[in-house]
Amino acid sequence: MKVRTIKLLKKILSSSYPISIKSLSEYFNVSTRTIQNLIGEANEYLETLNYGLIKNIRGKGVFIEVSLEEKNEIIKNIFLDGYFFLEKEERELDLLLSIAFSQEPIFLNKKEKEYLVSKSTMDDDMRKLRKKLSKYDIEIISNGKYGCIFEGSERSIRMMLFDVINKEIGTVELTRKTRAQLSINQQILTKYIDDEEFEMLLNILKEFFKNMDDEMYKKQILLFTLIWVYRLRKGNSVGSMSLEKMEESNQNNEIEEYILLVIESFELEVNQIESNYLKFIIMSLNTESLDNSINWVNTQIITIGLMKYVEEVTGIPFHKKEEKLYESLYNHVSSMISRVKSGVQVFNPILESIKNNYSEIYKAVEDFVPQIESLIEVEILESEVSFLAIHFSTIYMHLREESSLIFKSVVVCNHGIATSNLLAASLRKWFPEIDVVAVIGSQDLFLINKLDADLVFSTYPIEVSDKPLLVVDPVITEDNLVAIKEFLMDNNQFGRLKINNSDYTEMFNEIISVINRNNQTVNVADYNFS
Repeated sequence: MKVRTIKLLKKILSSSYPISIKSLSEYFNVSTRTIQNLIGEANEYLETLNYGLIKNIRGKGVFIEVSLEEKNEIIKNIFLDGYFFLEKEERELDLLLSIAFSQEPIFLNKKEKEYLVSKSTMDDDMRKLRKKLSKYDIEIISNGKYGCIFEGSERSIRMMLFDVINKEIGTVELTRKTRAQLSINQQILTKYIDDEEFEMLLNILKEFFKNMDDEMYKKQILLFTLIWVYRLRKGNSVGSMSLEKMEESNQNNEIEEYILLVIESFELEVNQIESNYLKFIIMSLNTESLDNSINWVNTQIITIGLMKYVEEVTGIPFHKKEEKLYESLYNHVSSMISRVKSGVQVFNPILESIKNNYSEIYKAVEDFVPQIESLIEVEILESEVSFLAIHFSTIYMHLREESSLIFKSVVVCNHGIATSNLLAASLRKWFPEIDVVAVIGSQDLFLINKLDADLVFSTYPIEVSDKPLLVVDPVITEDNLVAIKEFLMDNNQFGRLKINNSDYTEMFNEIISVINRNNQTVNVADYNFS
């Protein structure tokens, strides 16, 4: 198999759900035709193993429909056939984790043999890894018999590992998966994190934080505790300067008991500085644990100001769920200030999804961030911006359930005024949620970007830079109806809320109709004005 085919097969095998051809095309930066050819080559190899093939599930994507046992066997055979090797990014991750967690010295010449690469390739990997670590103010140096080691503050090293693992591997799961369910990067991590120790820590975490509802924060606490344990085992500890910061934090009996049990279970020798350090990190990751040293006035100012600003900019009536939004947002802002002031960064695995699917909300929050930064005098990173946006997005979804969506749309038609108006009328008839704001011809295309519209329907292909476009027939067909329905579903993030307020005029008319149907009358005397 070609290298690219192996990469494709690894990608599909590591996924627990179908992946669209388009997504694979974008991921590998090749055409969809190339992806289909690679799938064909991969299936030829899979046929020799007498297992399931890569199939295209209509409307979902490609997937290998095999059991976990069969997937394990496929992975095993790929490895035995000499195909299963680490790619450049995977080698860099493995090298980083081996230096961070391995109890044995790490020598580059041994890694060359392990990776089956040349010295020049290994040198290139190291250059890129060193460049990646430079933003954390960390270097990798070769220290004689001790092999490769990190040079930098231990506090920075731990935060770097926390950041890299979150970004390149994803949040650790609160249930242990079989090897076949793990991605390649997750499998790399399991080389350095013992399964039994993972389960032991997981059970401790579940016991002490069983009342914590936020699963993501549980995962973050689990990951950082693992990093803390394995770095301590290598003899790396934070300096005495950290003790001063930890002493400023509130005491929390539950967290202290959790740390004591971790120390006992892993048979660690830990000083008070390290215990306080981990306690503070957990408190800053735990949204239920609010630090009283935070200026609660500033927290309220930020919360109220942010709610008001986002509603004004987006036009979404968040005030209809004000109490619920305020409570969740206030708690998050409070813990966020504690985190960012202490240099703790929480990675958001759905950052890009929030930016893409709730772009208007994200942009509004992002625009307000300078006001937060001026109050707390600390930079707010985009991961924190996305967490703030999530609170608004959640309320937005609740509002949508109680509301209807409208899509302000432009109709482009080059078949004359009569046909254009027919198309616009047909769209309104079949889809009441489509609000046609303008019908234009080919000579007026420049107006599209100037109009307050969300979608564009055209009878012929045109170039539109910032609005979703669907090409339809001048006279809408059955196929068009299906396509339009899917188009609206795919672009529902562009819809605008239309709150279903009670129409009292309509209600009054209904009452009159009921009275008339029952041959009744209403007189002034029937009302009590006293």
